[in-house]
Amino acid sequence: MNDKVKEVFAISNPKEGEKAIWSKIGVAFVCKDESINVILDAVPLTGKINIRDRYKKNGDNGKQESPAMF
Repeated sequence: MNDKVKEVFAISNPKEGEKAIWSKIGVAFVCKDESINVILDAVPLTGKINIRDRYKKNGDNGKQESPAMF
């Protein structure tokens, strides 16, 4: 897997007591000069996005680890 490929998520604004919802909306690529190209399939209404490393496969059951949510 390429370390320079990232995933882009939109993060909802949760109501009090609810968890934020993370929706994958695109990918990002780190270029040779360390700049980042972002390709979005959607644009979040909140304007809030998160770019992070791609999920790593869990070898035991094939499921993907979820991103750390805060």
